[in-house]
Amino acid sequence: MTNFKHISLLSYCRRPTMCLMIFLLSYNSIGEGNEYNLKAMFVLNFIKYVEWPQSSNSIFTIAIVGESPLKENLLSMVSLKSNSVGPKIEIITVERNELKQCHILFIPAGKKMEEKDVVKFCQGKGILIITEGSKLTCNGAAINLLKLDNKIRFEIYQTQAKIAGVKIASKLLELATTVYP
Repeated sequence: MTNFKHISLLSYCRRPTMCLMIFLLSYNSIGEGNEYNLKAMFVLNFIKYVEWPQSSNSIFTIAIVGESPLKENLLSMVSLKSNSVGPKIEIITVERNELKQCHILFIPAGKKMEEKDVVKFCQGKGILIITEGSKLTCNGAAINLLKLDNKIRFEIYQTQAKIAGVKIASKLLELATTVYP
């Protein structure tokens, strides 16, 4: 069995200090054109700080609802990791009516989801729902990426993480702009 809680961006970086620097840089102002590059770094960093239930699947799947610039950024970052040790990361696109088992479900801004359907599908399956925008696209999200003062930030909804069957590490809770119970 593979334990996905040990997947980290450290596999992308040679030294822990470099990994921390990348994460902190992503916390700084957004330059033109790299908003989704920063969001991709956040999503990949979240992997390190979230504990998923045990899985026999050796592939870690990130599903994106519909089209999003995030997909290309994630694909390029994951391709850099291709020679690293650890499970393979797969990036897929799904539509609202064809949700699939995955580890992370990313709902881009503007993609309206029937929240009760998404939450019901993800409940207890170990699927971390991440949304983006100034307000939650789906009330079932455990993490919402925000653009505040031209910087990428995130808020965490602990109850939603618990409902989904994942556990968010205290270190990630400390970095969040807002943590809701």
